[in-house]
Amino acid sequence: MLNARPVTRKWTAVPRLAALAALIAVCPALHATDWLEVQKLAQGDLDEGDHFGINCAIDGETIVIGSWEDDLGANTEAGSAYVFVRDSGGWTQEAKLVASDNAADDHFGWSVAIRGDLVAVGSVWDDHTGLTDAGSVYLFKRTAGVWAQVGKLTASDAAAGDYFGSSLAFRGPTLVIGASDDTHSGVSFAGSAYVFTESGGGWTETAKLIASDPDAFGKFGSAVGIVDADTIVVGSPADDHSTHLQAGSVYVFTRSGGVWSEDVKIVSSVPGDSFRFGASIATGFDRFLTGEYNSEQGGLAGAGATHVFVRGTSGWSLEATLTPSDAAELDGFGIDVAFDGGVAVIGAVFGDGVATDSGAAYVFRRGVSGWTEEAKFYATDGAANNWFGYGVAIEGGTAVAGAPFHTNGVYTGSGAAYVFEVCSPCDTNCDGSLNGFDVDSFTDLLVGSGTPCSSCAGDANGDGTVNGFDVDDFVLALTTGGC
Repeated sequence: MLNARPVTRKWTAVPRLAALAALIAVCPALHATDWLEVQKLAQGDLDEGDHFGINCAIDGETIVIGSWEDDLGANTEAGSAYVFVRDSGGWTQEAKLVASDNAADDHFGWSVAIRGDLVAVGSVWDDHTGLTDAGSVYLFKRTAGVWAQVGKLTASDAAAGDYFGSSLAFRGPTLVIGASDDTHSGVSFAGSAYVFTESGGGWTETAKLIASDPDAFGKFGSAVGIVDADTIVVGSPADDHSTHLQAGSVYVFTRSGGVWSEDVKIVSSVPGDSFRFGASIATGFDRFLTGEYNSEQGGLAGAGATHVFVRGTSGWSLEATLTPSDAAELDGFGIDVAFDGGVAVIGAVFGDGVATDSGAAYVFRRGVSGWTEEAKFYATDGAANNWFGYGVAIEGGTAVAGAPFHTNGVYTGSGAAYVFEVCSPCDTNCDGSLNGFDVDSFTDLLVGSGTPCSSCAGDANGDGTVNGFDVDDFVLALTTGGC
């Protein structure tokens, strides 16, 4: 019996690549809509009740995930945070971060933030200087792949029960830290936020932000965001106003002449009791998004919403109110929000995924015609009450969603986090649109000089390999949107 010789197909790249170049000026901008789960992340030392995934952050090829009730030896619920890095094989755990002075019930890992090789981790119930649950924030720096603690930040006027570290936001040399239960101005548990500035390798507290109308138990500082070097946004989700209890509000602070002051207080156009406007905040250029996760939408109690505000010449105004196409009661849409490059990821902690109330997250994209829902994703191995979407993060074509009550094997509530990529194979630069700007990156992938921005980038015909046989499908995608 003769062995069949495999048929070898030949392709010629040069003429077709020339045709691709000609498309740059004429092809339409088409949006990629496929977000695929590419990896499930779990801590290397699984244990019950860790609640890994309570919060997450991403910067470049690094993800940080909080595990706020991780037991460290005899120190129960001391907490930790895990660092994962991406290489050609996917995401792998690089480090486990713990406080050098960890103690039981510190809840280190409640909040996390990252800027390059610097990570901040909130330890909201940390006791220090004799102050129970005053809270603190730890700084870790990576040098040659090794992480080390390089600082511990506390409030200059720290007091017991402040919960300093409730929320975190990095931008350039600025770190904003929320203290949601800080008592000040004679108002119990009104909350505050602190501004720290980096200089000479160290961090100095440069301002304390408080509401001009502090409300008892208002939880000011539960969420913070930095719009630009001179604009900070702070959420107060339990603020009482407009005859509504815990309706929530957002405060915008601006800096002029080195001094921070309250610029405007923003509330929902349709406030309600316990709607929790301001519960989450994400920022971008001249925009911020804020979640109102317990609001009623279309008669659906607790369905939730996320509001987008934009700054114009006359100040801040509502640009859009985002709700999911399959909204349901008690979904909690808006429990957390993330925003990057015109794309928002919004958690719905009790949305239906693979199981009822397992949790979900939604992707919304801002285009020339406004905001549109692009995708819904959830854990493929989710279960009821996993709280998927409680913490979300996004950068470029990569999104992360935590499920802090997920069970791994026998480890109940150990938690997990899931990585999703926008995987339109023809959106080879992962900017969310198919257009002529993808031609250069596609060409680089063909000749082997480019690094894929997603796991499927360039594989236009879906055969698992990027080569000349993908060219025809790529050209077709640019002209018709099919890939």
